[in-house]
Amino acid sequence: MKKMVLLMVLALCCTLAVAFAATDGTNQTVSGASAGSAEKFGTEFTLVNIDQFEKENPINPAIGILTANAALGKNASINVTQIEPGKSFGAHYHQYRDEIDYIVKGQANMTIAGNTHLVKAGDLIYVPPMTVHDFTGIGSENMALICVFTPPYDGKDRIYV
Repeated sequence: MKKMVLLMVLALCCTLAVAFAATDGTNQTVSGASAGSAEKFGTEFTLVNIDQFEKENPINPAIGILTANAALGKNASINVTQIEPGKSFGAHYHQYRDEIDYIVKGQANMTIAGNTHLVKAGDLIYVPPMTVHDFTGIGSENMALICVFTPPYDGKDRIYV
């Protein structure tokens, strides 16, 4: 099992390397990420410390979730999403985007294509376009996940159902 997870993480890293290597110089950090949580190194890559990013982009207590863009390239983007226990992101799909989610901490019930699965820190999920999915935080700590979108997420392709 550990070997499979490591292979999946390696595949994710390779995918990101290819996607961000194709940047046209527009690689940037947006949505309130400050210099403490993200550093730009020329146009080749952006370094984000997830713990610091979470501190600088706290969950909205009125809704119990937060999603913020952490890195943006020509062919992919990365969001960091945080969900409090008992809160739900909301069932939705993306028409044109592949989504890869990596659970950094915490756990949730993920409903995908009508089936619910327990996901926890260390899990990696691929969500193809047009697939309805949702996360509901469970346990005693906030769940944090990294969401990789290709093509880059533009804020318009999240259709709630």
